[in-house]
Amino acid sequence: AKATFREKAALARRLDDAEQLARAALGFGGRWYDAENIDAELISLLRDARKRLPEGDGPTKAKVIARLAQAVRPADREGEARSLNRDALAMARRIDDPEAKIDALSGEHTALQHVEDLSERLEVGAEWLALARQEEHEDALALALCWRAFDLFELGDVKASREVQQELTTLAERRRQPLYRTFATSWEFKWLG
Repeated sequence: AKATFREKAALARRLDDAEQLARAALGFGGRWYDAENIDAELISLLRDARKRLPEGDGPTKAKVIARLAQAVRPADREGEARSLNRDALAMARRIDDPEAKIDALSGEHTALQHVEDLSERLEVGAEWLALARQEEHEDALALALCWRAFDLFELGDVKASREVQQELTTLAERRRQPLYRTFATSWEFKWLG
């Protein structure tokens, strides 16, 4: 898929089509990010897309900024990810676009991974989860459930964490998506430890 999105990005650049370049960059990033991996090509694509998008607010722009925050986070030394996320979330709220808000809340949650940020992360996670449910956005719901289980476990609320994990398992079995099943199965193994 990355090769196809790379080709789409090259074509969008040739056509000077910022919207298509942004969509190619978002597609290149995929549904899931690796918090330990710095993907320089993805970061470059997202930065280029952001630069080419028109001034002002827009749902695609909010998504690009949120995804860029996630992409730079592993190497973030200057707080760039947090700043980008706040911009993306503020923009998504201004335009009141649910999908952009979901992406921005996911990114904001990612930026709050330090234990000192747990209370704020729980608030962001609750909003993300509620919005994913409201919009019936099952990709976002699966990811939000996985992180909610993690957050509740970190809080020390094992019972609530297990309840969330059971909801994730039910969703994974119903959807039969390998990624969701991986999320759910990883939690099963955590309970064994």
